[in-house]
Amino acid sequence: TRLQNIGPVAWPSQGYVKPDGTQASNGLRHPSSVIHAGYLYIFVQETGTKVSRVRVDSVLHPGAYTTWTKAGTWVPSLPAGFTKENIVAFYQTPGPANSPVFPIDQNTVRFSVAKTKGTDTLFIGVEDYVTSSGQARTAFRFSKNLLKWTDRQLVQVDSSWASNPLKYAVFLNQEGTSNTEIDLQEFYLLGMATTNVLTKVHCKRTTGVQEPRAMIYTPTAALSPKYSFSYEQLRPGL
Repeated sequence: TRLQNIGPVAWPSQGYVKPDGTQASNGLRHPSSVIHAGYLYIFVQETGTKVSRVRVDSVLHPGAYTTWTKAGTWVPSLPAGFTKENIVAFYQTPGPANSPVFPIDQNTVRFSVAKTKGTDTLFIGVEDYVTSSGQARTAFRFSKNLLKWTDRQLVQVDSSWASNPLKYAVFLNQEGTSNTEIDLQEFYLLGMATTNVLTKVHCKRTTGVQEPRAMIYTPTAALSPKYSFSYEQLRPGL
């Protein structure tokens, strides 16, 4: 299949360059996408975790992408008049006044999302973030609509980002065929420990638990660090 370069489909709210020529932002980072109800949703890091969406039949049309605001509205993801051919003229142009989908209380590095098998109304996200004290943490959030998310439900804590064994975590289903649709009964997390070293964490729900509240985490494969998790996982707000 031949790839087609359609140019940017979203723009940072502060643009890329200040009028004095200095850097205005780090751009839109670490995208994660999922399809729901005929739309492609794309989560990125900017000032917080933000989301854009487009109808699946319009993914090749940059002007069709919109981004969410705290007013509950969707606005164009690109500045008015933007095309990939005139991109240089827009480096100093602010993007849309969009909003994070959950509070900016920590430094979120990546937020990956998957839908749950057998339902189109429950989603799980895994968030990598760094606290003000420098701790690297990984946590789950749940949502019914991809816009309102539960509080964090902690998976692991590490002393620093450098020693974090689950950097840029993503989901993987039990069969190893998808990272956007998983069975909450059993799935994997994949993340980077160090260069060329991948961590694979086996996540299995405790027998008899019907809600995603209690899970037991055990490392699998030789690449896994020596740790295991056992904790109660709550779903406030659902």
